[in-house]
Amino acid sequence: MSRRGRVLAVAISVGAAAAIAAGCGNGAQNDYVDQVNNIQQQIVDEATSATASTPSNPQEAADAGRQIADAFQNGADDLAALDPPSEVADLNDQLQQELSSVADQINHAADSFESGNAQQAAQAAVELQSSVTEAQSQLNSLIDQINAQFGN
Repeated sequence: MSRRGRVLAVAISVGAAAAIAAGCGNGAQNDYVDQVNNIQQQIVDEATSATASTPSNPQEAADAGRQIADAFQNGADDLAALDPPSEVADLNDQLQQELSSVADQINHAADSFESGNAQQAAQAAVELQSSVTEAQSQLNSLIDQINAQFGN
């Protein structure tokens, strides 16, 4: 697998953050949990579909990157449209912002892949891999905080 292919695979993994645990909470909490988990699964499914085959050239890597970025931005938009329980409203906003940030970073890398400049593409791949690792940690932390608010 090429460096760009590995980086795009890593980008997908950020969508596979820890799930929010449905617990003994009230109906609104359980509905919210189901919605967030569905959004997360949709991101993973769309991103995985975008990389069904390993990109063989910079343009294919850029196209796959843009599809993955769209999946993250769609997830961010879906989170923004939710009416979360008040105790997790701020965390929902942070989760939405983090997903949108990941989309921006992936689009930046896709621009570099598309440029055809091997040095820029390699640098973008390294930066994306680093930022995706950081984003995954942040997303997992936010999910843990939401679970804690719900007593899970």
